[in-house]
Amino acid sequence: LWCLFVRSFHVSLGTITMSGVSEVLNMSSVVQMVVSIAFLIAVVMALLVFWKGLETFLKKGKKEINDTSSLRNSIRRVLLIEDSDEDYNSVLEAFRKIELGSPVCIYRCVNEIESLSFLQEQKDAIALGQNDAVLPDVILLDLNLPGGGGCELLRVLKMDELVHNTPVVVLDTSMDKRNIDICYQIGASSYLEKPVEGESFVTPIREVYDSWLVKPRHQRISI
Repeated sequence: LWCLFVRSFHVSLGTITMSGVSEVLNMSSVVQMVVSIAFLIAVVMALLVFWKGLETFLKKGKKEINDTSSLRNSIRRVLLIEDSDEDYNSVLEAFRKIELGSPVCIYRCVNEIESLSFLQEQKDAIALGQNDAVLPDVILLDLNLPGGGGCELLRVLKMDELVHNTPVVVLDTSMDKRNIDICYQIGASSYLEKPVEGESFVTPIREVYDSWLVKPRHQRISI
């Protein structure tokens, strides 16, 4: 009887032990499953946060690009071919005084050689696919350049593939009819008299701005 009791006790104890182990194993599986689910949720949340941040970054970058492009397109570009420092400063002062609807950037050349070199630099920039090439919205040309080459330079400009459609406004100290006729025949868009010493450039520059710079010309740069 004692032997039977001991054997039954061992069997019962074994059954209880196996049941406990099974429960422990089941609990371990549940814990592992919960941990796995929590880990997956954490990964998904991290990915969502990363995607949201990336989306915000891309939108911000796109907005900055659009803002930069918009600003670049709103700038009016003036090529001023003028050898006189006094007249150059007077033109700058006139642009500062008039009420501008858009920012104006002025590029200055002092003679024919420098002007043609400037245009060649823009052609090279276009050929290389650079975005900083300058296409003037209007060219202000002093007729009385050193060597008397104002008319000849006008002729070259109207034959140049980059600026042949760009308005050229001739500035002269006099309104000689012969010079006016020649310049218009070559292709000048306007002919304005320079103010005499001591007078302001505001009136002629205002006319230039209202005629050629108020609205963007939207020229397409192509060579």
